[in-house]
Amino acid sequence: MEPANSGEIMQTASELNEGQLSTVVPTPDGSVIVYVTKRLPIDDNQLKAEKGRLAEALSNFQRMALFQEWLKLRRASSNCRAISVDSRWWSVEGGEQGEPFSARPPVRIPRHHES
Repeated sequence: MEPANSGEIMQTASELNEGQLSTVVPTPDGSVIVYVTKRLPIDDNQLKAEKGRLAEALSNFQRMALFQEWLKLRRASSNCRAISVDSRWWSVEGGEQGEPFSARPPVRIPRHHES
């Protein structure tokens, strides 16, 4: 299992040269110090094979980060509140309960009609 801030630890390691020691990196459980003993050379064939996949993954990550930031700003500027939906109101074809992503929406309840 990776530590909660493994990205920060990896970033710290990437900024060090062989034989360098980092400053203290805080973690949820305390802190760590990173020491780089050796850097392995890049395998050019493996890099060529993975380059397209890595570029696509990076693009997807950046797109998702932009969307999350946009959504955060939209939520902050709106008067909307988040609500939770009781999973018992959702049903999946075949009768299973509680799977909203592949679920049919709940039955609509008619609004009160004014007379």
